[in-house]
Amino acid sequence: CAEDVRVNPYISITEIAREKKTSSPSYLIQSWMRSNTTIEYLRIWEKLYNPQFQENACNELIQTVHTTGTTLTPSLWINTTHALGMRTSRGKGGGTTAHPEIGRWARQKILCKRRQAVVKKEEQLRGFFGLDTGRLNSAYPPVFRGEKRYARAA
Repeated sequence: CAEDVRVNPYISITEIAREKKTSSPSYLIQSWMRSNTTIEYLRIWEKLYNPQFQENACNELIQTVHTTGTTLTPSLWINTTHALGMRTSRGKGGGTTAHPEIGRWARQKILCKRRQAVVKKEEQLRGFFGLDTGRLNSAYPPVFRGEKRYARAA
């Protein structure tokens, strides 16, 4: 008889933050939650998938955060709005986890500079190995490629 194995589909935002800043991932998560786009994304997600979401409490919380300088933490968000998209746990192995959609959003926002560094390194390697990095750009006029060739009337 095979046992029923349940996998937690939630993504650890703490681990994502730890990839960028190992010393204080909780501070990085709070910085991510400070963003208006993050708050709006979380609000929309909860409105779509959570019938118990407290939108009035959400509005009051956002107002409080903006006017008093209160730090918005995952626990405060969850407890105030009855959010289901994120979970927190304390102690060894604890941290903040999120529904996969929210987790992907968090990864994209928290690690955006890392992604830019990867793209830049790829371009450097393409140049090093003699691969044509400007092939796609050649379809655009010189002014759009950043070249300073201007035709002067004689």
